Amino acid sequence: MISLILFLISLYAPDHIIVKLQPGLDIEVLNQLNQKYNLIEAKRLFKNCTNNLGMERIYVLEFSEPVDIKMLIKEYQKSGAVEYAEPDYIGYGHFLPNDTYFSNQWGLHNTGQNPSGQQSGTSGCDVEADSAWDQETGSRDIILAILDTGTDLDHPDLVANPSYTTSVFWKNLDEIPNNSIDDDGNGYVDDTLGWNFVSNNNNCQDDHGHGTVNAGIAGARGNNSAGVSGVCHYCKIMTVKVLNSSNWGYYSWWASGLQYAADNGARVINMSMGGTDTSQTLETAINYAWSKGCIITVSMGNSNDSTKNYPAGYDSVIAVGATDNRDQRCNPNIPGCNWGSCYGSWIDVVAPGYWIYSTAWNNTYQYWSGTSMAAPFVAGLAGLILAYNPTLTNYEVRNIIESNTEDLGSSGFDIYYGYGRINLYYALSNTPAIPDWRAVMQLTTPDGYASWEPEIAVNGSSVHIIFSDQRHSNSLYYIRSTDGGVTWGQDTLLSNYQSAYSYYYPSIAVIGDTVLVVFCDKRSDSLAVYFKRSINNGTSWQSDQILSSPTTNSYKCDIAVYQNNVYVIWDSGFRKSTNGGTNWQSINSLVHGSTIAAENGYLHIAYSNYVNDTSQIFYRRYNGTSWESPVQMSFSKGAVWPDIAADNGYVYLVWCQDTDNDAWYEDIFYTRGLSHGSAWSNIIRITGLGPGGQKFTYPRVFARDSVYMLYTGDRDKYNDFEVYLRPSCDHGATWPTTLRITRDTLLSELASMAINGSTLHVVWDNLGTSKEICYRRRDGAVGLEQTRKNILTTDFTCYPNPFTRKIHFIYHKNLKPVIFKIYDIAGRLVGQLNNPAIWNGNDTSGKKLPPGVYFIQLRTPVQVLIKKVIKLR
Repeated sequence: MISLILFLISLYAPDHIIVKLQPGLDIEVLNQLNQKYNLIEAKRLFKNCTNNLGMERIYVLEFSEPVDIKMLIKEYQKSGAVEYAEPDYIGYGHFLPNDTYFSNQWGLHNTGQNPSGQQSGTSGCDVEADSAWDQETGSRDIILAILDTGTDLDHPDLVANPSYTTSVFWKNLDEIPNNSIDDDGNGYVDDTLGWNFVSNNNNCQDDHGHGTVNAGIAGARGNNSAGVSGVCHYCKIMTVKVLNSSNWGYYSWWASGLQYAADNGARVINMSMGGTDTSQTLETAINYAWSKGCIITVSMGNSNDSTKNYPAGYDSVIAVGATDNRDQRCNPNIPGCNWGSCYGSWIDVVAPGYWIYSTAWNNTYQYWSGTSMAAPFVAGLAGLILAYNPTLTNYEVRNIIESNTEDLGSSGFDIYYGYGRINLYYALSNTPAIPDWRAVMQLTTPDGYASWEPEIAVNGSSVHIIFSDQRHSNSLYYIRSTDGGVTWGQDTLLSNYQSAYSYYYPSIAVIGDTVLVVFCDKRSDSLAVYFKRSINNGTSWQSDQILSSPTTNSYKCDIAVYQNNVYVIWDSGFRKSTNGGTNWQSINSLVHGSTIAAENGYLHIAYSNYVNDTSQIFYRRYNGTSWESPVQMSFSKGAVWPDIAADNGYVYLVWCQDTDNDAWYEDIFYTRGLSHGSAWSNIIRITGLGPGGQKFTYPRVFARDSVYMLYTGDRDKYNDFEVYLRPSCDHGATWPTTLRITRDTLLSELASMAINGSTLHVVWDNLGTSKEICYRRRDGAVGLEQTRKNILTTDFTCYPNPFTRKIHFIYHKNLKPVIFKIYDIAGRLVGQLNNPAIWNGNDTSGKKLPPGVYFIQLRTPVQVLIKKVIKLR
């Protein structure tokens, strides 16, 4: 609502403030407060500046951890030593995409346009997309299903990109095209681009135009110097044809399409359609998709009355009405609008639906009007929210959308505008970030020299990082934190490389206070593997020691530890130490690899090797008594860069693979070994985005109860390579969520990770002015997904609060059966509900309760929880 504007624009830094000292005082007068809040740095904001404005008295105070900024400011102001204290607010540069026809898209950016000569608009009556896109433009991990007449699969703004022939369309990569076989076993043969439920085949081409318009509104490729911009620039459009060439369809088609979209990974489903008859089957399909976590956006209808259309009339959807370019509900009194947006108590929000310019059938662009055009605005917004935080539930996304609108019509909820017209900027500004991630820290200083190949290891509160660096020609450097990654010491030189290679494959491990490092270097006639050790937690280091043969080229080394045993593998040999690296057994030249993991007496190695001139992945195991024969794991067009981890009897193997025979390795694949690698699951494709300019490289896997996978790729924007994390909380059986670790960088790559306690540490190199080492950590890392579920089992949420028409209850399914009791401010019981999702504000007899404060008590067999809610009318 509009009342949230002041809150939403008041974004500020969580770990520092700005103060202006009183004249004549020194920063030392604040020592007591500074110590209380763990001040780590106080620096003048303006350098070499003395004037009558007192700018030399303005300081930035930075603290070691995020703090309660409002409380902190009050304390500094009370001290009397400062003229003022204030947050360091956040502002955004305003972004307008360069799409050719963006100026026609008043719904995204209203400057008073007169679409097709109908009526001039009112500046600012739009969804504020330009400000929102400064925060998020979408993710190709988010699948947005368009249930409609199909889409124009050849439209240039849905298929082409100036740099790559990269489609916005979802592709079923588990299905082999045109082989007449249901390869993925989902019940549909050759459904590589979706399914046509009208003709019951895989031809999803639009034969009317309605679906292409809505696909473009929600997800046309933005900022690509062509055509129009969708609300969500980077999402995958799943085409599900449920309307025929005359723009009508059976409810059974709609219901089947809902199930198809939900089962094949759609997070958002748009249904710009409706019928005036209710159907248990359609409602069941709606509820099924909702139960699978889908957000379903539906148009209200265009008959300008209170006729209830379905599925808009069901509870588990976001019902969307339409507004014009002056923020009025569309009705026949508006020029060029011989229809009207339906209204009623079931409406949720409104969005632009009057003369909307978008992609159209047969590779064209046209103006279309109707609530059909309003619904995909909301679908695109849901896609943006999920791209920003993919861990959110559909309940939470719906709440964010409805609670962050611009209030139109009567104050609060009303039957014409619902909770108001959507506002992308408000919604994204009020979308919570993925919890517990600390800010990115750059550990190296830009000095014109590149730093790369970072590797990390953790023991207790000590975090150890090594990396290659161009200083002193090329060198190996080390940096340490002794407080769990909060602060870092100076980086120190460990060893000078004698050769000039792109990769030295440094690797690090810890056993207590012993830190162990291996790397490759050429110091005589051959490239060799060297070992280095510190026995005092990285304070001092022993001399380099060669582990491989000095007469045989050796590279791609890795190190693993188990108890006091140390294992080192490289491309042509293997060595073992049973006393923490003090002494080493002789080289075993019959065993080789590029990555190694150790657990419970077992060793697991992986490497790539050529088979018929094609690189493939191999696995080999030491079973506690002997080395078993290598096993070929991939049978592809080419596979490289394997990584392996093991824990609790499971073995996890990832690699990068060529998927389209273009000699590029563009996607990440994974398989899991059971019983210490005795049996292996089917190979699955982790990135799943397919060929066409998208590249994913350098996969890493780490296991410590939960399993984590890191990789680099251009999942969000073309040519902006970021680091992504995927957690699994069921021992690698499923990988439900992709989390973005970096943001808006040119190239972030070569990531590594480690865990101590419940903190996940990630390090990578980033190409800015030069390649630098960056670090980020997440507290509470173990069980990312399970932690979220546990929170939901001990709490429940009521939204929107305050409310006018109805209030939704969110509680975990494990809490059932539940009883909701409603008490008024005097403590009188005024209502009771069993296992509900919604309360309409009435008492048990159906009588409408007056406005006021009420207490909702959730009672289960094991706990009682209470929330205060406010009823406005």
